[in-house]
Amino acid sequence: MSRWQRGEATVGKLLTDRHFQRISGEMIDGQARLDKARRTLPTADRIVDSDPETALVAAYDAGRQIGTGLAC
Repeated sequence: MSRWQRGEATVGKLLTDRHFQRISGEMIDGQARLDKARRTLPTADRIVDSDPETALVAAYDAGRQIGTGLAC
C-alpha cells in the first residue's frame, strides 16, 4: 500500500497529540460497526413516535457507527 502525501503530516500530528488513536486487529474491520448501525437504525424508527428524543440519539448513534465503519 502506498502512502499518501496530502494531509499525511496533519494526520501524523493528530496521532502524536493523541487526538486520534491507532487501531489494529479486529477493530480495523468496520463490518461490526456497520452491522451495529443496521440494528440500531430500525430501533430508532420503531420508537420515534413514542420516544422521539431517544430515537434521535439512536439515529445519531447509527450514523456515527456508519461513519466509523466506513473509515476503517
